[in-house]
Amino acid sequence: MRRISICPEARGLKSSWVRPALIAGTLVLVQGAWVAASSSNHEARLDSNSPLNAGIGASGGRSGATSSGWTAQLQQDLAEREYEITWQSSTPIHGVDASWQAPNRAQGFRTYFTPDGIRLVPREARGSSWSWGLSLVAYGEGEEVRHVATASLSASGRRIGYHRAGIEESYENTPDGLEQRFVLSAKPARMHTGKQRVGGLGWTTSLRAHPVGAHEEPGADGGRLQGDTAGWVHLDLALSGDLSPKVAEDGQSIAFVAPAGGPILHYGSLKATDGSGRILAAWMEGFSGENLRGIRLVVDARYAVYPITIDPLSTSPAWSVIGSERFANLGKAVATAGDVNGDGFSDVVVGAPLFDSGQTDEGEAFLYLGSPSGLSTTAAWTGQSNIAGLHYGSTVASAGDVNGDGYADVIIGSNSSDTGLSLNDIAYLYLGSATGLATTPAWTRQTSQFDSGANVAGAGDVNGDGYADVLVGEPEYSSAPLVDEGHVFLYQGTASGLSMLPAWEVDGDQNFAILGFSVASAGDVNGD
Repeated sequence: MRRISICPEARGLKSSWVRPALIAGTLVLVQGAWVAASSSNHEARLDSNSPLNAGIGASGGRSGATSSGWTAQLQQDLAEREYEITWQSSTPIHGVDASWQAPNRAQGFRTYFTPDGIRLVPREARGSSWSWGLSLVAYGEGEEVRHVATASLSASGRRIGYHRAGIEESYENTPDGLEQRFVLSAKPARMHTGKQRVGGLGWTTSLRAHPVGAHEEPGADGGRLQGDTAGWVHLDLALSGDLSPKVAEDGQSIAFVAPAGGPILHYGSLKATDGSGRILAAWMEGFSGENLRGIRLVVDARYAVYPITIDPLSTSPAWSVIGSERFANLGKAVATAGDVNGDGFSDVVVGAPLFDSGQTDEGEAFLYLGSPSGLSTTAAWTGQSNIAGLHYGSTVASAGDVNGDGYADVIIGSNSSDTGLSLNDIAYLYLGSATGLATTPAWTRQTSQFDSGANVAGAGDVNGDGYADVLVGEPEYSSAPLVDEGHVFLYQGTASGLSMLPAWEVDGDQNFAILGFSVASAGDVNGD
């Protein structure tokens, strides 16, 4: 019999013996009392004063319902405590001997909180290795900027605070991600002296003049001049590690990618509010300097009531894949595939329209199966056109169940309109089955004109016959004298699959309408 004995720190606690259904060999701390599980008889010791001990009889037994409730409470407590921030006397981070740290199982990373800032690494050592750091180094208003003071740290539960005069920085570690918060108590100019111009600190990147999302306050007089950044409060954060930032065009998020190009972290959900609770325009941008690269959080605070609170969130994708071929455009089109093999888990189809697989830019599509642990990272199915320049996989979609056999089907479209190769674009339908998607299409539809595009989508069941229908759009279809008016076709499902002839069609009726550029099911708009 193997038993983990009670921790020395817990000796002297009043205790009684119970027999809950614990996982053998685990050691946990519950409500301040150590619980040790035996590997052979599932015995456990628990402080009798713990709230979880309520209801234990004199014999130490429990009813099945009570034991089940105790176990559920224990599991919930463990799940919550796992995200708490604790002190670690040694770390794997170079140059950091000891630090506060917190694992994040849901996001797959571990955060070390050092006086200089945060450092994130994978939660487990196995698999891909990466590191990412973020440190608040300066703040200011407009082109004026100053260094931040050294912070003092204090941790409690899932939260840790970085305390400085004028700027409070804090983090909360939750399953949703690592939430970062900054609170500015007053305008930077009123905090202290020692400010410089942005260039005075070695920064070589000025604030952007007209970021998306920066807008005029209603009723504001005058408007803004090109390059006028007065009233824009910004926090400058230095980056470290081997991930590179890719700032979204609207400045609302940043993807941090590995050297190979795959996304590792997502920095977004940016929100800024003032002391009255009003939401302020805010955005992110990159900056650089001598031996420095970083990101800025910028807030249009011209009309703000202080204090100002700025909240971004760091998360990691639950799943990602990296293309095996440069410039293949993997991910140009991504969609749910439905459940193609009937195992109860939804699957995903991804298009790479410029993939070369025997033919230049023929395109390829990849199917990734769902499972209890999430999406597979290896494609269970691939499809291709074997036609150079067709751009197969430009659009991908679940077709629903077009033949009523209980398995979801997938439709793939092509769009060669920008190649000048005079190709007829093609839509392909692949049927699902217990073994997955068929290797050959059960149905194809070729456009009537060269390079008009074949954009695809599931239409749902438009006539209520129990079979799913599909849409095919030809956005660059022309009908003299109209040019690129576009055309959309509906093909209905049947017991034998999709019909070969369209049951409905519509065109754009004007030059360059490109009707069919995007197609989708509208659902049941009138409830009939």
